[in-house]
Amino acid sequence: MSEPIYKEENKAAGKSTDLANNSTLFLLMMVLLLHLVDRQIMAILAEPIKKDLHFSDTQIGLLTGLGFSFIYSVLGIPIARLADRYDRRKIISIATASWSVMTAVSGMATGFFTMLLARMGVAAGEAGGIPPLHSLVADLYPEHKRARAFSIVQLGGPLGVLIAFFGGGLLVAYFDWRAVFYGAGLLGVLFAVVIWIYLPEPRRHAKITVKEKGSSLAAIRVLVSQPAYVHLVLGTALGGFGLYAMIIWFPSFLQRSFALSVSQTGIVLGVLFGVIGGISVLVIGVIADRHFLKDKGAHAKIPALMMFIAVPFFVAGLMSQTITMAIVMFIIPIMMVSAWHAPTFAAIQKVAPQENRAMATAFSMFVMNMIGLGLGPLVVGILSDYFEPVFGVDSLKIGLAVVPVVFLWAGIHWTIAAGYLRKM
Repeated sequence: MSEPIYKEENKAAGKSTDLANNSTLFLLMMVLLLHLVDRQIMAILAEPIKKDLHFSDTQIGLLTGLGFSFIYSVLGIPIARLADRYDRRKIISIATASWSVMTAVSGMATGFFTMLLARMGVAAGEAGGIPPLHSLVADLYPEHKRARAFSIVQLGGPLGVLIAFFGGGLLVAYFDWRAVFYGAGLLGVLFAVVIWIYLPEPRRHAKITVKEKGSSLAAIRVLVSQPAYVHLVLGTALGGFGLYAMIIWFPSFLQRSFALSVSQTGIVLGVLFGVIGGISVLVIGVIADRHFLKDKGAHAKIPALMMFIAVPFFVAGLMSQTITMAIVMFIIPIMMVSAWHAPTFAAIQKVAPQENRAMATAFSMFVMNMIGLGLGPLVVGILSDYFEPVFGVDSLKIGLAVVPVVFLWAGIHWTIAAGYLRKM
């Protein structure tokens, strides 16, 4: 796997290229922001929807987990194959418009089945967003600058959660939950037009030959033959389990355990995930790239350390008796889980053959979303329902106790991946 040769340009051309690349990163960050808004807005609206449509925690877990992730994961692989060969700008634009329309349709749901169909539609659209996005970043930046570039794009994640929690929490106080879905959908459709017009399609550094145009299964076999890739993917899957369990269930946890209103919950979690998480994303991206120059395993070692650090603070947060102490304790875990994406995806792009970069992202997202997004919210919801007769409102706290165990497991896989990366 040879990296493309990035030739030195003259200063004027270099500045022009940097400006164009930065503009592209901003547009891609906005894509991810809308991606997260439309996906995670269900979390802040879970309690109003649950009361209105009489859903159980298990049903909420299905809507935000497996019911969403299955479609998202399965469609991501064939779309990634297209992204490795065709215009990524058009794929991202169409995907954005599609998931935004289905977000608006979510506001029309009258029961579990209609909401499930709408959320599956959102998942189908979002499946086309991330693989081509990662492929674009890899073609714009050399290996030693990718973690920083990915951190800028990934900043859309915490900002998207900020808007979903903060904006959704405030809007639902003045309107009903259906109006929030309509507004989010309209915003995405408008931005899809902007992407179609302004997002550039950079030159691919690897020319795809006829020989390389194999099947998706052949491409996946090449990827999973590399131990570094396998452990990176397992780390992201387990890290995603904890991340999505937190994002989906923290709003309900704060409302049930500390009697916060929906708008108060949106403000608290908007600041934690959006502001503090966003700062963490940028800082970790810079740190990872600097350490990469000294340690080729840094892009996996740093996420491993972050998982290990998160565990004691997460446990302390669950055991807190006051809202103030809970918020203080959860700051560190939220910082840690918000920032592992950038270095990990930079490492994945390093080990992937250039003709399979979008596929490398898509398959890692497939596993992460089936295990992380699919099972994280669902397992916590099932445990909460199971223990509810005994523990009442504290049953959700029992369900969330599985998260730190999974964090430790994720850290082990990232540690192993770091060892393999150092040998490459």
